[in-house]
Amino acid sequence: MRNSNKSFYLLKNGCWTVFGQIKHNRGFNRFSLRGLSKNITEWGLICVAHNLMKWESITKNQLKVAEE
Repeated sequence: MRNSNKSFYLLKNGCWTVFGQIKHNRGFNRFSLRGLSKNITEWGLICVAHNLMKWESITKNQLKVAEE
């Protein structure tokens, strides 16, 4: 595997997929508040919402497997 392919493979499994999911799947494209502290708070809320949705999906799948 070439060096550039290896670095792309590592990026594909990293944090960039989370940014893509938040921007594309959740429809987030800009901050609605002004100021760094407000943007940090808003980004934290977006991340919490993203993690809760992931957690819900995982627990829903675990319940389906347990019921079978």
